Amino acid sequence: MWVSRTEMQINRTHFLVPIAALSAAALFCIAAESPAIPKGKTPPAQNPHWKKESCAACHDMSTGVAAPIAARAIDSLCFSCHDGRKAHAEPHPTGRQFPTTRAMRRPESWPLSQGELGCITCHDAQFGCDLKRHVRADNRNLLRQEGGGPAHGKSFCENCHAEQEFPKLNPHLMLGGDGHAIVERCTFCHSEAPDARTLKRTFEAKFKAPQSAICLDCHPRHRDPLVQTHIGLRLTPDEQAYMCAVESTGLSIKPSPQTIARLKAAKTRPALLIPASDGTILCSTCHNPHQAGVFAPESQLAFGAMSLDARNKIVSPVREPQWCRRCHAN
Repeated sequence: MWVSRTEMQINRTHFLVPIAALSAAALFCIAAESPAIPKGKTPPAQNPHWKKESCAACHDMSTGVAAPIAARAIDSLCFSCHDGRKAHAEPHPTGRQFPTTRAMRRPESWPLSQGELGCITCHDAQFGCDLKRHVRADNRNLLRQEGGGPAHGKSFCENCHAEQEFPKLNPHLMLGGDGHAIVERCTFCHSEAPDARTLKRTFEAKFKAPQSAICLDCHPRHRDPLVQTHIGLRLTPDEQAYMCAVESTGLSIKPSPQTIARLKAAKTRPALLIPASDGTILCSTCHNPHQAGVFAPESQLAFGAMSLDARNKIVSPVREPQWCRRCHAN
């Protein structure tokens, strides 16, 4: 699948498949909104990478062997899934001229086409054909690794972007001197700033990429009490009913079996610790990424908000065993 720079042709209207979220606001501002998946219309794409039986999803297998992919077809092939509907899109654009400035550099082995970015500039598609690899442990986003460096987060971005030209930004520090949210901090993750007057969840956050992917790109070494991590696990109806019961009774009172059964029968969803619509645990199920004060105290979106500690460092309250009790019975 290796191609030369002169063979590559870039589609100027699409975006790269997922790479690490950029750590500097100046970089992330080039992001574009990924269209939402219309319910019942566009089924999600099945991930063909690292699956021997899925080679035909990308390769011509008519001879029994995976044929190389023509250079001119690479980007359109990626976009056939990573269109923001069937699979998530990447905020970094293709078809952009790579600038020659002090702030920008590029490893020589990362290909361009006539000086422009393409999917395989940052992503080594052949990595997904290595069946000996483990997708989560090694490099699930097929990112190139220069000199054995990490294939995630800020360090990955620094392969091209000079750190001194793009100072680090903590998007969780959201409040300006006037006490209102800084729109640029909101649009680090959202395609448009949420309404700070919201009291109940709308489930229309308009993220630029899948929510947990945004979080894990900046927090790839998140510590979790479970070896396999909570992220991606699916809560049962009983577990969700228990969470709803705790929301109404508080931690000081053990929910009764009758209360849990009633909430389960009503298919009530948790309002404070929110899983995805199918019950999958997300980063925000436990962690509220917003700074306290962005939403009114009575808003559901204010529950568990981050605050400044004695060292003026913004921290999440999800640190004590009491948080576990909101989902796990004693």
